Amino acid sequence: MPMAQEGVPGRALVAERAVLAARDGALADADRVLTEILAAAHAVAVESIARIETLRAEIDAAAGQSTNSPAGAHELSTLLVAKQREITAILKEARAASESKTAVLQHLTGHYRSALGGLTADPQR
Repeated sequence: MPMAQEGVPGRALVAERAVLAARDGALADADRVLTEILAAAHAVAVESIARIETLRAEIDAAAGQSTNSPAGAHELSTLLVAKQREITAILKEARAASESKTAVLQHLTGHYRSALGGLTADPQR
């Protein structure tokens, strides 16, 4: 009989280790997804900033040219409207990417919470 009593705690320990291993695997998967999402969001931000900086340089170059004539002023005005549209498109693309990443992060939060047994970092919960 003593052997059976020692076996129960051993099996419980093995079962608990399996649960912890599964949790660790789920957390590792969630960490990988989080890393990918953050890297992609950073890439979108860097690309958007670079595109806007390119537009800024183009606007600065055009503004530096002579706009003393009505034709020059009209040309600059037309350029500014076109560049404003490009900036709007860049911002819309960045917003869409951000909203997409936000949805994934919200879903990922559920994975972290379930893997940690419902624990949260929020002390009010």
